[in-house]
Amino acid sequence: MAPEAVQVSPGAYYTQWTMERTIGNLGEEIKQPSNPFANLSQRGIRRLQVNALKAMIPDLEPNSDSLPRNSNDIGDRYIFLRVRDASACLIDGNAGIAIQTFYEEQGFGDFNDDWLPHVVHWARLRLPNGQIARSAWKEKLKPPQDVRMARNIKVSLTSSS
Repeated sequence: MAPEAVQVSPGAYYTQWTMERTIGNLGEEIKQPSNPFANLSQRGIRRLQVNALKAMIPDLEPNSDSLPRNSNDIGDRYIFLRVRDASACLIDGNAGIAIQTFYEEQGFGDFNDDWLPHVVHWARLRLPNGQIARSAWKEKLKPPQDVRMARNIKVSLTSSS
C-alpha cells in the first residue's frame, strides 16, 4: 500500500474505514433512540460546528502537552501519575541498602550506616513513549481479574560464581 500512496493518495482518503468510523462514533453519541435519524444529523452538525470553531480559534483546543492533575514530571519525559502515598514510607532491609548504595554512587550524599530511605509510592508512571507502567504497590490490592496486564517482565539476577 505504501508505494501506491504516491499515485492514489493515502489510504484514509479512498477507503471506507474513515466514513464507517465516523458513523460509528456518531451512532454512539445518539441520545434519543426514539428518533435516531434526526438525532444523528444533529450530532453531525454539532461536530462540524465544533471543528469549525477549533479551526478558527486554535486556542479552544486543550493543550495536549499539559500534565494530568496531581502528576509529577521527574524529567526526561517520565511522569509519575496518581495515586500516591500520602506520606513517605520507610524502606528497610535489602531494598533500603540498595537505594542507599544507588544514592551514594550517584553522588547524592554520603550516608551513615544506620540511615534508611523513605520513599513515596506512586501507582503509575508514564514512559517517554506514552505507555503507562503500573506499580505492584497498587495492582496487588486488586483482585486478579481486575489487574490490567498486557505484558509482563520478569527480571532474574543470577550470579555466575
